[in-house]
Amino acid sequence: MTRISRGQHTHQTVIANDPSKDISANQWNDIAGPVYAHVETGMLGIPASVTSIVLSSGAALVVDTHSVIQASVSPGSDTLKNITNTNTNAKDIIALIAKSGDTITVSHNDSGTGDIFLLGAVNKTLSETVPMLLFRVGNNWYEFNNSTLLTNAQIAAAAGIAYSKLTLTGAVVNADISSSAAIAASKINGTAAVLNVNNVFTAGLTMSGADITLAGNKIKTTSYNFYESSILSGNEMYLTTSTTNGNTFLALSPNGTSRTGGLQLFRTSDITTNYEVLQFRTDYNVSGEFATEIEKAGSGTLRPWNIYMNGTKLLSFDTANTITSYVATTISASGSNMFNVNSTSGDAQVNFSSPSGSNDVDFRLITTGTDTWQFLASRANRELSLGVFGTLAGRLDINGNVIIGVSGANATNATNGFLYIPTCAGTPTGVPTSKTGKVPIIYDTTNNIIYIYNGAWKKTSALT
Repeated sequence: MTRISRGQHTHQTVIANDPSKDISANQWNDIAGPVYAHVETGMLGIPASVTSIVLSSGAALVVDTHSVIQASVSPGSDTLKNITNTNTNAKDIIALIAKSGDTITVSHNDSGTGDIFLLGAVNKTLSETVPMLLFRVGNNWYEFNNSTLLTNAQIAAAAGIAYSKLTLTGAVVNADISSSAAIAASKINGTAAVLNVNNVFTAGLTMSGADITLAGNKIKTTSYNFYESSILSGNEMYLTTSTTNGNTFLALSPNGTSRTGGLQLFRTSDITTNYEVLQFRTDYNVSGEFATEIEKAGSGTLRPWNIYMNGTKLLSFDTANTITSYVATTISASGSNMFNVNSTSGDAQVNFSSPSGSNDVDFRLITTGTDTWQFLASRANRELSLGVFGTLAGRLDINGNVIIGVSGANATNATNGFLYIPTCAGTPTGVPTSKTGKVPIIYDTTNNIIYIYNGAWKKTSALT
């Protein structure tokens, strides 16, 4: 930039002007001239009032160290793209502010001679109260290191370190990094930057709009470790206590007086619009309950809930409200063993079905390993059989026939396999309850007479 005489000289010269000298007597003695005025203010001798430089196609033709940048249409907004170097030299320093009422955006690395390079490689905004210092190197201008944002390369150049990894191992005072003002003034920028902090932040560490990335590492608390791994079929995060041989619990609790909480397992990456989810939660449908529920939304599909043991499917709850057991299933209860089916609406039913028309359905009641009561529905014979302790006791066929005893005829000396009817000692007098199409029978053991009730008691002759 053109060298200008600065400061009011204490001593005045009386020597006549000499054109061969760098500074004439008039220049030396001048205290009010329009170009060499020596009456100056400020620590650097920069006048408080400076003529504004109007932007022309994004360029500013600066003439002095202190430059006020004015929008091409003022008041208004404009962009400063480069500095016209006509009045500047290499290593010059200029201080820029915006004219009052104007908003000037300084463009980083826009193009051309007099280009401006800003710290952090991002555009910045000038105002009347936000100045910027630029230093000329070659034909371009570089922002002084007074910004709140440093690039990786600038950190490396200033500190002489590789910026791909910055490790802090010494004691760091909490206020140095945890306060909002300090964080705003201490940013590490760049996609390759890694920050390792081996310190304790008692005031807390807050990150807004940033990611914490772990690669095969863990997050540690006082009692637990959170790991990234691929133990099962994919990538997982798992939790374990840091206490040797200690117990580990994962607790999900609502806040305050709320009673609703739970765990949601999504089958879809979309968890808001088109999803499939299995929920374990409290107070799902009514207050005071623990619930398991499968739900879908949008283009999601209801899926069955299957239970496996070591890769073998045991039980399935499908979308048709059917529970399917895939292995021999035993239901056990302590104390008095009970299995109750209670219907809250309509009839209570327990249905047993075979997968095809050729298979039987077998229902057994077992008190010990050999004490078995068996109900067998035979598809082929179209009959229901009753077995006791492995012995056929009777059958009921599709035509309503009741067959008592074992198959085939009883031996003449048989002691079992008989049809037993009720008896009474003497003539019956009661009126049996009527059953449509049926009549009751009884045997009078005193008179050896068989009675059948048909509007009245009818009898046979005495049997001998």
